Amino acid sequence: MSGKLLITSLLSFVAFSYAAGPQGSWSVVGDSGVVCIHSALLPGPEPAGTRYKILCAERPHAGKHRPYLTNQKTGGETTTEVDVFNKTNPFVTTHVSRNPFCGGQSQMADGRIYMAGGDRSTIEMPNDANFLLDGRTARRIYTPLDQIAGTTVQPWTHLPDMTVQRWYPTIIILPTGTHLIVSGSLDNLDLSNITLTTNNPTYEYYPPLPGEPRLTLGILDRAHPWSLYPLVYLLPKSGKVFIFAGKESAILDTKTNIADETSIPMLNDSRTFVKIYPFTPTGVLMPLTIANDYTATVRLCGGTQVNNQSAPFCFEIQPEATGAQWTEVDPLPRAKVMPDVVILPDAKILYVNGAEWGTAGGDGGEAWNAHPPAFDTFLYDPSQPSGSRYTSLAKATVGRLYHSGALLAPDGRVLTVGSEMANWPDIEANRTECYPFVKSENATTACTDPFETRVEAFEPPYFNVANRISIDLSRAPRNVTHGSYIQIYLSKGFESRAVSHANFIRYGSTTHSTNADQRLVEAKILSFNSANGRYVIEVPNSTLMPPGNYMLWLIDDAGIPCEHSATILVSLGEKDTSTSLDAKWVAPTAKSTSSSSSVKLIPVPLTFVTFLLIGVSLFWSLL
Repeated sequence: MSGKLLITSLLSFVAFSYAAGPQGSWSVVGDSGVVCIHSALLPGPEPAGTRYKILCAERPHAGKHRPYLTNQKTGGETTTEVDVFNKTNPFVTTHVSRNPFCGGQSQMADGRIYMAGGDRSTIEMPNDANFLLDGRTARRIYTPLDQIAGTTVQPWTHLPDMTVQRWYPTIIILPTGTHLIVSGSLDNLDLSNITLTTNNPTYEYYPPLPGEPRLTLGILDRAHPWSLYPLVYLLPKSGKVFIFAGKESAILDTKTNIADETSIPMLNDSRTFVKIYPFTPTGVLMPLTIANDYTATVRLCGGTQVNNQSAPFCFEIQPEATGAQWTEVDPLPRAKVMPDVVILPDAKILYVNGAEWGTAGGDGGEAWNAHPPAFDTFLYDPSQPSGSRYTSLAKATVGRLYHSGALLAPDGRVLTVGSEMANWPDIEANRTECYPFVKSENATTACTDPFETRVEAFEPPYFNVANRISIDLSRAPRNVTHGSYIQIYLSKGFESRAVSHANFIRYGSTTHSTNADQRLVEAKILSFNSANGRYVIEVPNSTLMPPGNYMLWLIDDAGIPCEHSATILVSLGEKDTSTSLDAKWVAPTAKSTSSSSSVKLIPVPLTFVTFLLIGVSLFWSLL
């Protein structure tokens, strides 16, 4: 090898090692128009999976004592549909007449979004006194704009009211496609004046049961006021529902409406307040895989300590296990209150967003409740031994405090949105001339706008891997039923890489560090044709995977996800197993990523790279 060729190779290696390190990368990719306090992933136009949208909802900017105008980007509208691929028109406003802020949301069986409850704040316009009305008893359905394009159908459909107000309810979908709505106080929670008059220890269904009976849960009653946005998860084996509020847990049988509220011991932790709003942690139903026999593990991390510092502590429970109880596990590398958690395609867990200190709550701009932002990004790998499960990744650039969210996108990026507290630098700098130190009549216009509408995307380390396998999206099925056999073709990579896992991840919807829709279920791979890259996969049952839109991810034998997921609507109905099978699939031996991926490369410090390049340049000049 000549001297110059050697140096060229060395330069290429150094640049690659530094630029494509294992930390991932962040970048601002769009503008949501509104603060995405509520956000839900929507499918884009066909072919399904190549594009996607986000439904966002905020609360009115203007209000008592607040020096802010009605949202000028949207003309006062509080909901938008966001397209991060459209740089010219990144969002479209939609009109909802009953305020969904502080309600709950869940994806429906047909992929639309169901939202129930909300807030009593309203907006009056000069030409419309009823522009936005009290939403606490409202039920509504959102239909994505792509599905009604060219028609006169409006995206928001309002349904008959609930019989009770709900502010901060949690909503999930059941195996039948019915929704379960849990908790939600009768009115806004005023932490300075806690009263029993707002207590609403009830749950209900949509579609509603005949007569809409008043169904109560003792744990919600005892937990009040620490019963808002409770953890609620459909359990994969029994089909029952796990509910956690404050310190107590219950297992609800939705077929009989009988709840076991005594079997699971309390989660007592003297270092923290109760583990729910406003001392907000984040919870997740851990991936349901073949290796763990689809065992449900609920994980709860973060929150607020009794000294008002954020908490790093994590706890787990397996609700369907005999003698189930909460167990403390590896804490977060750095404490967070109001974090968000996202399940990645490879069944690892990503922690983003949140604050270093304080509690959730407050009007827009009241950033003194919790600040500064915790920009840290943590990757949690449950397959590693205890003590070695976390990796610190690249830090976010946009602070996400109260009223933020995070969603996995079909292209493998993680999108972070929201925050009504972008004026936190004013708090840190003690700018006493600004809101919230002073009220609107005295606040200066030079203060920072608190309403964050930038959408930021995180590309996890697998984006640095060259030659990832790729699903042929044009041949992927769009609609399937539970238990059916489906064929998925790879358009590239099958000649050199084998598929080791097929993971379905449900389209997410999030608010207040709560994403009850989020769910990863591994499917069985039945056969593989090495000549054309055809895999046949069995769709899991509805107890594991309730109906709705899912991203199907194929993972290669080095543990690297495919380039882009296929969006598939999984529906109730008769299963179809007529798809022919090829050679029986055999799980491949796991391969190292060191030869095909930059994930294992160690980033070289910038100063070292700089001096090395200078030295190489000098040596080059002598050749």
